[in-house]
Amino acid sequence: ISNAFKLAGLKPNSKVYITNKGNKCLSSLEYKFTKILENHNIPFQKEVYYSSVIPNFDRRYRFDYVIELNGNKYYIEIFGITGNEKYEKRKNKKIQLCKDNNIPLVTFEYNDFWSNTNEKLYELLLEKIFKSIKI
Repeated sequence: ISNAFKLAGLKPNSKVYITNKGNKCLSSLEYKFTKILENHNIPFQKEVYYSSVIPNFDRRYRFDYVIELNGNKYYIEIFGITGNEKYEKRKNKKIQLCKDNNIPLVTFEYNDFWSNTNEKLYELLLEKIFKSIKI
């Protein structure tokens, strides 16, 4: 997330949030999302490189999370910066890259976090996963 701030030309957040289970988070959005995963016992990894999923991909893009539900992996991006053109371009590149490589990407925006309780955010996660499943 601090790389996203740098890319957008903004000062990175220097505060580190640590969950009760010891997971370090670099933003309040990341903290809230991590707590939801922990509270619902959803296995996850943070900061997984796109290159571990896309062969011969040489950029240093990272997924915010990779979660596993019902034996399936879902790749999560939290786009927490609004109104920044450079950030929007990179966001759109990541979304298109996942579409082109059939990666089940689930995205969240800043407003998803502040207009929902943790339980509603969990329900939104499940809803977004359900919509991402190709039937």
